[in-house]
Amino acid sequence: MTPPTPAKLHADEGTRAGARRAAWYRGKPFRRLQAATNALIYRYPHRNLFVAALPKSGSTWIERMLGAIPGYRPWVPEYITIRDHTVVPESFQHLPVGYTITKLHCSPTQAHLDLFNSLQRPYVILHRDLRDVVVSAYFYQRNVVGGDFASRVGNVDQEDGMKQWMDERLRSRVEWVDGWLAGRDPKWSMVVRYEDLLRDTRGTFEDICDHYELDLRAAQVRRIVEQHAFKRATGRRPGASGAKAFNRKGIAGDWQNHFTLALKDQFKAIAGDALVRFGYESGNDW
Repeated sequence: MTPPTPAKLHADEGTRAGARRAAWYRGKPFRRLQAATNALIYRYPHRNLFVAALPKSGSTWIERMLGAIPGYRPWVPEYITIRDHTVVPESFQHLPVGYTITKLHCSPTQAHLDLFNSLQRPYVILHRDLRDVVVSAYFYQRNVVGGDFASRVGNVDQEDGMKQWMDERLRSRVEWVDGWLAGRDPKWSMVVRYEDLLRDTRGTFEDICDHYELDLRAAQVRRIVEQHAFKRATGRRPGASGAKAFNRKGIAGDWQNHFTLALKDQFKAIAGDALVRFGYESGNDW
């Protein structure tokens, strides 16, 4: 976007478009100045904290907690869209000024693996029990996102809707986790499961900060975790559903409240072996 001239700002004064342009004019230089100032004030070892996250696995939670660390701000390259998280290597080889956090759902292509393993910077891979991914993604896409999937399952019952979601999308989720786990560099990557965050949020977040070589005081970690607890963020206790909310329940194992025998059988046929590989089950007799 080309910066508006003062004359243009004056001509648009009082209009909605003018307000947007004025906000851009005021905010953009300030953000650059703030980022440059943070680069001088803080002395963190890594300018970018990257998280590769399976969709509906708690990545926004991690992103917000990391964003509460003084000096860091969320950033994604401007070419990233909601449907395409393909990364151009130059974006991460030549970072913007200051300290940034980038959370993406990018696929484990060879190009992505080569990039993030070659940067020699710590990164986190986040995933979740795929049974809970089915449930969370189904409700999110039906009740929150809308669009093509919601229109196709709007007139069918929940079981058929989840069957359709698994038919269309579950295999790609298995491939996402398999690809990142197989292709990661153990020296630079840390695998985090959503269930770990739920079970011991403070301890897991401390481990994440240690992985990024962030020397935070215990009081800082405690405050960040408390500020981003599910109840504080949503006004609901974990397990209390917000049907149309981005943060729906904030629990693990919700699949047990929704999977019928038919859904279990379909899931096992597609991803039963993956649950064993990912450490969620010891066999297919669940």
